[in-house]
Amino acid sequence: MFCGSGKFGWGKANVKYKTHNIPCTAKDFIFNVFKANGYSTALISNMCVDYIGDYYGRTSAYHVDYESVMWSCHPEYDVDGQWNSVVGPYGVKRRCIDGRYVHSYQLDVIKDFVQKHDSKHLPYFSFVSFIEGHEPSMEVVGMVDQELSTLVQYLTSNELNQPPIILLVADHGLHYGPMFQQTTAGKMEWRLPILIAITPNQYLSDTTKQTLIENEYHLVTPRDLYWTLYNMATDSISKPLHTDDLRRPSLFHKLSFERDCVSEGIPQHLCACSQDGIKINPSLYVNETST
Repeated sequence: MFCGSGKFGWGKANVKYKTHNIPCTAKDFIFNVFKANGYSTALISNMCVDYIGDYYGRTSAYHVDYESVMWSCHPEYDVDGQWNSVVGPYGVKRRCIDGRYVHSYQLDVIKDFVQKHDSKHLPYFSFVSFIEGHEPSMEVVGMVDQELSTLVQYLTSNELNQPPIILLVADHGLHYGPMFQQTTAGKMEWRLPILIAITPNQYLSDTTKQTLIENEYHLVTPRDLYWTLYNMATDSISKPLHTDDLRRPSLFHKLSFERDCVSEGIPQHLCACSQDGIKINPSLYVNETST
């Protein structure tokens, strides 16, 4: 999602299967795309990991303006990297630092970042990563609900001069428990992570609004999210794709029902349409005429 690169990443819109492999150059890195278009950028994580460095190497070419990560390395929470199923970011215990939930600190940073930029009418882009869902009891993630709901209400309220577009995304669905993983429901759940798009009407034309609604029933990939963010950064939400366009379709373009895991570069073991035991009742399929 950070970079629309790889075997199926870039290419002209009239090419059905984009087989060339283009590396993620610094100018394609989504944070750099936003910065090149005048945005302030931030990465806010509650896990003691250098996301950007791990993926792209320790280089100044790939970076953000504001990075809030180091606080999550506090030994009371990070336990000096000695993570297990009980303590640390993957543990079943409450995640706290000095009597406050870890996510509370994180949500404070998010709100402060938004307030300071919105008050000065400065454009901004922030990527926020929560790790509360990574533990087998599935109880810890519920502790985030109320505060996250309060933040979303604030971000969508009239208190802001310009409310942001919000994408709530997971990297995978529920996959804890060996028995659950072997069921049909478990396999499907793991391969279909949540995606909720909250887009204020002021950013949408009637056409793009209808397109978003229709795309709810299509196969959507992280690469589509990259191009969605790219269109936001370059003010191209309502611009149609041309035959020689470098961009690929995003959530703001009508996605085809003909796309599948092969055309989108999704490995079979991650494909919700694969034939490895996942069978869907054909009567549940949504066809194009019914949308």
